[in-house]
Amino acid sequence: MVVTTSLVTTLMLRGTALSTSMSPSQSHALTGNLSPSHGKQMKRKRTTEAMDEFLAHLHHIRDHLEEKGKVPKYHKFNDGRKKEKYEEAKNNHSSKGMLEMARRAEEARLAKGEMRNALLGTEEDRKKAYQQLKDDRKAAYELRRQEQEAATQANLPYVGFHARTKDVMQNIRVGNLVFLVGPAGSGKTHMAQDVAKRLDKPFYFTGSVHQKHELLGFIDAMGKLTRTPFREAYEHGGMFLFDEYDASSPHAITPFNAALSNGQCAFPDHIVDQHSDFIAIAAGNTYGTGANRQYVGRFQQDAASLDRFVFIEIDYDKELEERLAHEAFVGQGGMPSKKGLVNKWVNDVRKIRRAINEMGLRHIVSPRASIMGSKLLAIGVSDTFMNESLIYKGMSIDQQEQIKAWMKEDLKGGKQSVENKKEILKGFSS
Repeated sequence: MVVTTSLVTTLMLRGTALSTSMSPSQSHALTGNLSPSHGKQMKRKRTTEAMDEFLAHLHHIRDHLEEKGKVPKYHKFNDGRKKEKYEEAKNNHSSKGMLEMARRAEEARLAKGEMRNALLGTEEDRKKAYQQLKDDRKAAYELRRQEQEAATQANLPYVGFHARTKDVMQNIRVGNLVFLVGPAGSGKTHMAQDVAKRLDKPFYFTGSVHQKHELLGFIDAMGKLTRTPFREAYEHGGMFLFDEYDASSPHAITPFNAALSNGQCAFPDHIVDQHSDFIAIAAGNTYGTGANRQYVGRFQQDAASLDRFVFIEIDYDKELEERLAHEAFVGQGGMPSKKGLVNKWVNDVRKIRRAINEMGLRHIVSPRASIMGSKLLAIGVSDTFMNESLIYKGMSIDQQEQIKAWMKEDLKGGKQSVENKKEILKGFSS
């Protein structure tokens, strides 16, 4: 006969609760009346002796298994208060029925509590199992990312990135120069990196430039040449992203436009022919027509320069925002099963973004707020802190309340709601 560890533990706990923890009078009360006949006394005595012999046998088996390290030690009572209540019930109610009820209640507690401990192990074991579960899920997400990357390198359809990726790829394949225009945090840089991976090309980029040498490089006083990312991509091939193109000085980017048109570029040391695998993408928050209320640090670019590009508008992609937010949450140790927290946060960010845009405020709430907030959610940061630091960012309490009031009126709808919104805007501007 094979005796399992959990069975031995459970039987011992139940037997101990019924016999060893009871006084003789209480055991007596369980098996009969308080003043039975001699025959009944002998029957109870034999029953008690059999139970003691059975418990002794179980103790022997347990000790044997403990020597081999197969049985953890468990306490009969997890809660001292529950033990006191049980003892009190036994002392106060001597009738057989009340003791039977107490016994069944104790059995139920042991079955739910101690049997669960016997099956799942100690608290430390449960923590290890929980950590292992998180590690396994992280590994699953990493495997999914690797599969997507492999599909990209094999030039297979790539699912889950920005909705305009296909348009960018089509224009690059026919040799058109692409200008990605969209609000801050819409994924322009991320898209350029993704396209470079799909085409299996090295990725280079630079931000806004105000002097030509920031783009072309220079020779220092010691005669040493300082190269730039644009020089590397133009000479050796690769994907070059000219980010913040509309924030650059029109004079400084003149060599860039000439290099794209002529197929050659005059660098400080000599003229370099354009590599056959060179691809350039520009990106900006405006169409190059100058500053606006939202993006004040922008220059009006030369019309001839802008005419070289195919403009592709990159707006906020809802599916991409959700996916990146969930990946950020899991990457910081959050449980994928808690995705409801991420969904709620992302939806709140979108509602506030929509209200701010409708109110025409000079304030940006981009998907970066969703992504960074999801990381903070994974480590238990409060919503109050995230709202202040990622969404409202310097707005007064009154302004925040006015935005919330706008959102409430937006839910109501109707003519009265429109009038109320106008009053809210007046109060905001004042």
